[in-house]
Amino acid sequence: MFTKSTQKLPDDQKIASTSAKDHLPYFGEISFVAQYMDFTRLEKMRGTYVGPPAYTDEETGREIDPRGFWKYIYKDRIHPSFLLHRTVTGRTASANPNAQNFPKRGKGGMKEVVKAFRRVFEAPPGWKILEADLSQAELRVAAWMANERTMIDIYRSGGDIHASTAARTMGMTTEAFLAMEKDTISMKRFQAKAVPTKYWGMGGEAF
Repeated sequence: MFTKSTQKLPDDQKIASTSAKDHLPYFGEISFVAQYMDFTRLEKMRGTYVGPPAYTDEETGREIDPRGFWKYIYKDRIHPSFLLHRTVTGRTASANPNAQNFPKRGKGGMKEVVKAFRRVFEAPPGWKILEADLSQAELRVAAWMANERTMIDIYRSGGDIHASTAARTMGMTTEAFLAMEKDTISMKRFQAKAVPTKYWGMGGEAF
């Protein structure tokens, strides 16, 4: 694994990644590694979302600034900023806090923790919470503009382009791929997102 900024450079210019995020998922079947990944995710959630609120250190008398969501509470609510000009790609960005990056499902032993975390979001009386996703909008537009029949057929049939790509790269049918264990599907599907769409050639050949 190489750093994102060097992975496309010539071999003598690539820099090996030291990021645990890049490497640990490949060793998730090892008990210690799985527990360590859960620990780091939990620590991130504690620091990024949970807190603690502002308090006074009893030993030093020093005022400790709030952490997590406590930093952003105003009139009993959290008001993230949504920015339309920050990213080069033109995508919407969010900050203070980043409301586009809240944990959604959780992995490994964190699934129940994430479920509990998401229950903190409650709509005011008489209101509903709406969660929307563009669902691969760029790939859908690219498939339409290129008139790439295989991609179009996948979308029209309600298929999952990343799952189909993962299946092709593994030399198996989409049905066989989706019959594997959920954790394996999730990891292979995530890896398939890095496969350039140019490999979906005319006529539906993957490579």
